[in-house]
Amino acid sequence: MKNKIKFTLAILLTFFIGIFITGCSGSLPVLTVDYYIGYVSEVDNNPSVSIEAVDDRPSREILSNNVKNLFPGWKEMFSLKISRDFQEPRTEGIFSPKDMLARTIEKKFSEAGFRFKQRSSEVPLFRIALEQMQLDIVNRTWVATISYRVELHIDRHIVYTRTVNGKAEKTRITGKKGADEVLSQVITETVNVLDPQRIYRALTENM
Repeated sequence: MKNKIKFTLAILLTFFIGIFITGCSGSLPVLTVDYYIGYVSEVDNNPSVSIEAVDDRPSREILSNNVKNLFPGWKEMFSLKISRDFQEPRTEGIFSPKDMLARTIEKKFSEAGFRFKQRSSEVPLFRIALEQMQLDIVNRTWVATISYRVELHIDRHIVYTRTVNGKAEKTRITGKKGADEVLSQVITETVNVLDPQRIYRALTENM
C-alpha cells in the first residue's frame, strides 16, 4: 500500500512540475523574426564552408529606453521563422541575436548551393560579426537598425569582407504591435543583399 501511495505521489509531482515548466517557458518573452529568402543565385560545385557567429556589439542593449517597458523580462532571445517562395514559414527555434543572424545567412547560402560543415582548419570559415542592433520608438514610429560584418577566411587569411548596415521603420499603432514586423523587415533586407556569387568567386580564386 505504501509503495502504491509513493508511486501515485511521484506521478502527481512529475505532472505538476511539467505544468510549471511549460507555463514558464510559454510566458518567456521573445520577439519573433520572420525571414523571407528572396531570389538566390545558385553557385556551382556545392562549395563547403563552416560558419562562426560572434557578438562584437559595444553595447548589448537592443531595446532603447523608449521600448524596454513594453518587453519586461526580455532576455534578448528571438523566435526565428524562415520561408521562401510564399511557403508557410518554418520555425527554426529560439536564438540569441548573433545566432539568429547567422542562421538566416546559413539558410540563404544553403539555398544557393553552399554546404555547411563543422569547423576545421581544412574548411573555409564564414565569419559573421554582429556589430550593432537596436529597436527603438521615434515619433510614434518603430525603428530597427542593424550592422554586421561578413568575412571569409581561408588558411587564416581574410579573402573577403563586407559590412552591412540596415534600417527599417514602421508606424506604431499601439503597444507592442509592429515590433516583430520591423525587425523582420530589417533582417530580411540586410541578409538578402548578400550575394552568394561574390562569396563563391572569392572562395574559388583563393583556394
